[in-house]
Amino acid sequence: MKVTQPAARFIRFSIGVISFWLASCGKDLEIKVEEIEKEEEPFAGPSWEIPQGWIPGKVENFRVGSYLVEDENGSTIDILVSRIDHVENPRAGELLLNAKRWLGQINVSPKDEEEIQKYVHEYSIAGRNADWIEAKEGKQRLVGVILKVGNLTWFFKMIGDSALSQREQKNFEFLLDSIRIVEKSKEVKK
Repeated sequence: MKVTQPAARFIRFSIGVISFWLASCGKDLEIKVEEIEKEEEPFAGPSWEIPQGWIPGKVENFRVGSYLVEDENGSTIDILVSRIDHVENPRAGELLLNAKRWLGQINVSPKDEEEIQKYVHEYSIAGRNADWIEAKEGKQRLVGVILKVGNLTWFFKMIGDSALSQREQKNFEFLLDSIRIVEKSKEVKK
């Protein structure tokens, strides 16, 4: 009798299963389950109010909030809120790294760290220190804010048409000033 290749594999597999079963007969097998306590998040995350006239934009990748503003001339600005776990990505929240990348998005190319600092100043959100990055190049303007809370770095960025961005500055600040950070059953507000 000739045995085909698939049949031979099935026979070897069956013999292996039966051998394992026979070897374990008579032995008490103990399955131990351990519960690993999940580290509690120190906060539920920020919440904010959306200014009038801002329409929802596309949410993708790390974006947790996305808004679009368009004027009568068809000029636009993109406002985004994103977050990154800086424990998993330790460099993600670095001020200089993000400032350089964001400035590059509007074709501003600082030569060194000292020049980057010209575009940066401190800002306060819900009583916490944040970094404000602002630049204009041609018809483009960028305003970005970096806020670290718990294990997450939060980014709030407005980018696009310079004139429209300037007009929406107060609304962007309204969003930032409306931020509330919920921490273990207490709320922090600026």
